[in-house]
Amino acid sequence: MLKYITILILFVCLTSQSQEAAPPMVWQPVNVPGCGSEITAISINPSNSKHILVAGELFGVAYSLDQGESWQMATGLRSWEAADFTWHPTDANTVWVGTMSGPYVSTDKGKSWKESRIGMPNPS
Repeated sequence: MLKYITILILFVCLTSQSQEAAPPMVWQPVNVPGCGSEITAISINPSNSKHILVAGELFGVAYSLDQGESWQMATGLRSWEAADFTWHPTDANTVWVGTMSGPYVSTDKGKSWKESRIGMPNPS
């Protein structure tokens, strides 16, 4: 019986230690057009963890240069439906995104985009 009481006391002591709670997460809208959208991709610049890109099915691309503290909408996309990102292996400013109208490339960390369809058929 003493063995079970000792185990119970040890369990209570271990589970009741106060743990410092993390600050609550605060979500911030990225000013999506319409009634909302799903996020389809999140990508962190492999050379700078403060630089984050987010793609959505209705809002295209949003970017943050301060680890998600603030967000801006990217420009230059003809299609609002963006899917995934690929970073250049040696140039931290260059990134590609796949969209419903084809691939786009950015040479300014995702702030602005231009079509990059070399070798691909024109969209119909």
